[in-house]
This record gives sequence, structure tokens and C-alpha cells, in this order.
Amino acid sequence: MMDLNGRTALHVAAQSTNPNSEFVVDYLLSMNINAQVIDKTGRTALHYAARNGVSSIIYKLLNAGIEVDVQDKYSTMLLASF
Repeated sequence: MMDLNGRTALHVAAQSTNPNSEFVVDYLLSMNINAQVIDKTGRTALHYAARNGVSSIIYKLLNAGIEVDVQDKYSTMLLASF
């Protein structure tokens, strides 16, 4: 399920600095969801976690195997978000 911008629950949870978001990310990843979903701006959940500096969620997403060489529609590479 996605919102109008193509964001999933994982995108939303990954960008949140609320401590409970880490549990939501754990739950979603345990459900074997596609962590690599790209929204309408070309960003994955990892882009949002990196942009907001949520290191615990960044770690979880990297361990889930999310790709790091994704470029968004603005030609920004994921690693530039850190």
C-alpha cells in the first residue's frame, strides 16, 4: 500500500525520529516487505532515514540489503543524503 506520492509505511517509519519508529521498521522488515520500493521522487526508505539522520534505522535497512547506489529524480545519490 502506498500514498499518493508512492511512499510506503516503511518510507514513513524510516524518516521518523520517534523512538517507536524503530519497532515499526523491525516489524515491517520481519514481514518480508519489499524494502527497495522507490517513491515518485525516486527515493527509498533509506534515503529518508539518511536525510533525517536516523542511524538505527539506517543500520536496519542496510542489513536488510537495501541498495545504496540509488539516484533520485533530482540526480542525488543516496550517499549524498548522509
